[in-house]
Order: sequence, then structure tokens, then C-alpha cells
Amino acid sequence: AARQRDRQRLVEDVSAAESSADRLIRHLLDWNVRASGREAILEQLEQQDQEESLTELTAQHRSEILASMDKLLAESDSLESRRRRAGERTEEVERALDTHASQRRGLVSSIAEEQSRQREAFAQLLIQRDYKSQRLCQEVSLIERELCAITRAEMQRRRDRSDASLTALAAKRDALIRLLQQLMDERTKRANELTKRLAELEEQRKADQIDYWLVQYQRLMERRPGQLEPGLSVRLTKLLAKAGAQSYEPQFLRHRVLNLKRLRLCADDADLRDTIGIRELGVRRAIIAELAALGDDLDDSEAENDNKESGHPPDKFDEEAAACREKLEPSAPPMALVAPASEPQPASVVRARTAESTGCCVCMDATPDTLFLNCGHVCCCEACSTGLSLCPLCRQPILRRIFVSALMAEAE
Repeated sequence: AARQRDRQRLVEDVSAAESSADRLIRHLLDWNVRASGREAILEQLEQQDQEESLTELTAQHRSEILASMDKLLAESDSLESRRRRAGERTEEVERALDTHASQRRGLVSSIAEEQSRQREAFAQLLIQRDYKSQRLCQEVSLIERELCAITRAEMQRRRDRSDASLTALAAKRDALIRLLQQLMDERTKRANELTKRLAELEEQRKADQIDYWLVQYQRLMERRPGQLEPGLSVRLTKLLAKAGAQSYEPQFLRHRVLNLKRLRLCADDADLRDTIGIRELGVRRAIIAELAALGDDLDDSEAENDNKESGHPPDKFDEEAAACREKLEPSAPPMALVAPASEPQPASVVRARTAESTGCCVCMDATPDTLFLNCGHVCCCEACSTGLSLCPLCRQPILRRIFVSALMAEAE
């Protein structure tokens, strides 16, 4: 009986717990429903507040726009009124205005023309004072003169039916042609570098001082081309030449940056621009790149000893050209170098100066003035070479023509 009562109490307790849990669940559900309703109402109220704020802002913005439009219309009316009053002035005032405008246009035109002349003068002087351009023009002139001499000798051997030396002459001619093509490619590349530098200077001029080109021209005139400035190490001067920064050698001297080790201390873009005074971004980047290419090899003593007798830094291409000339043993007598051209010539037609005495092998009258590539013969005049596709001397295809001037021969 006691066990039965305990079981009955347990059942009653479980039933009471279940009833309490049901009531709690219903209470929570009712509370969630009421809370959801309140949240929806709050969200709706917040949205209404936002809409009202947006409406107020829109109305305020619209009123500001209308006010701005009214102000603009008023200014336009005022401007139109002033324009009408200005249009009602007498003919004398109009003529004075026309005269003033004409004078202003003439002044602007003269200033632009003067700046253009200054830029052209600076470009020509830059090319004339550029050591690398001078050296390339001199090397090209030497090779063209030697090719003319070899062609004359080859034509003489053919007339004398001396075939033994034709092979040696052909080998010399082929070597000269390869060197000539390499020099012409370097000259074109150098001309492009100078053109790019002029473009950088033009960009600087737009935001720089008046008479910019005159200042640059004076700086270039004060520079001694082809020579080292006193105090600068050979390797530093060579680095500046490679970077196209020869015109800034006086600044390096003034700031006592005399060797590569001192340059390393100020070799960042800000120091080169603010301390040294190099305004061209391309020149600064070129100096930094050349210095980075040297790595830790900043000792100038070896270069000084190797080049103390030279007037300019050693150049790899100079050594190759000298070696090639020694190997070729030119048959023509030595001749004076021709002055470099004042500006780079087009890649398709190159003008040079050389001496020539053999007649054209086509018309037998005019002086040969056309160099054929890839054979390297100078055997035709410009008029006869126009319609040719094969070299008259060796029957090789003509891939390119280089017209050679005979002014020196006439002068001699």
C-alpha cells in the first residue's frame, strides 16, 4: 500500500510538472507574439522617421537648387545686360579692342615662335654636344669611307681580272657592314633617348621658369663635351654619361659628389631632385638604375689608373670598333673624321659625307653616292640606283639603300 501511494504521488508530481511546463510555453509564445508586434511597430515608426527626414532633406536640397538656379539666372541676366551695354559702345572703342586683341595674338605667336626656336636650338646643341652621338657619327663616317675605298679597290681588281684578292676584300666588306649596321642601330637608339629627354624637359618647362630653353642652352654651352670635369672620378663621369646626365656634372661638383661612394650616400630620388637639382624623372631613375647595377663595386681607383690618359670614360663599343679596324687593315689611306651631323637622320635614308672618285657603274658618268646593303658596295649614283633590285657589282639583292654625299670630294 505504501508503494502504491508513492507511485500515485510520483504520477501526480509528473502531471503537475507537465502542466507547469505547458503554462510556461504558452506564456513564452504569447510574449514572443507581443514582442514581435512591438518590434514591427518600432521598425515601422523608424522607417517613417527616415522617410520624413529624407523628405525634408529632399525639400531642402530642392530649395537650394532653386536658389542656385535663381542666382545663376540673375547672374546670366546681369551678364547679358553688361554684354548688351558693351555691344552698344562706339566704333572707336571696338577698334581699340580689336587692336588690343590683335597685338595680344601677335605677342603670343611671337612668344610661342621664340620658344620653338629656343627648343630647336637646344635640341641641335644637345645632339652636337652629346659625346655618344659624335662618336657614333664619326664611326659611321669612317666605315662608309672605308666601304667606298674597298668598292673602288674591288672594281679595280675586277677590271684587272685579279680574283685572288677579291675574297679578302669581300671578307673585310662583310665585317664593315656588320659594324655599320650595329653603329646605325645604336645611333637610332641614341637619337630616341635624346628625343625622350627633350620630351621630359618640355614637360618640366610647362611648370618651370620663364626662358627655360635659354637657361638649358646656357648650361649646355658651359659644359665641355667629350672631356671630364675636374674633380669627378672617371667611373662617376661614365655613369653620368650612360644615364644621360652629363649636363648635371657642375651640380655634382658644387655639392662635392665626386665619386661613386659619395653618390651612393645621396642615391635616392628625393636627394637627386632636391639636393643635386636633377628635375628630369627619367634621368634620376637612370642614375639610380646604373648605380644599382654596379652593386658594391664602388672603387674608383682602378678605373682612374686605367683611364688617366683618356679624355673620356672607356666605352665597350669603342674597343670593339678599334679592334675591328685593326683586324681589317683598311686598304684606303687614313682620312680626317667628318664632323657629326647636327641632328639624327631617318632610319631609312642616312646622309653621310665621304670622298669618291670612281664613276657610276651604270651610267659611267655620275659619282657613286649610294651604299647598298647587305653587300656593302658603293658603285651607283642615286638616280641609277632607284630602279635597281640587285647590286650591279655582285648581283646580291638590295635590302636597303644609304645615300652618300660627295660634297667632300667636290671640296677636295
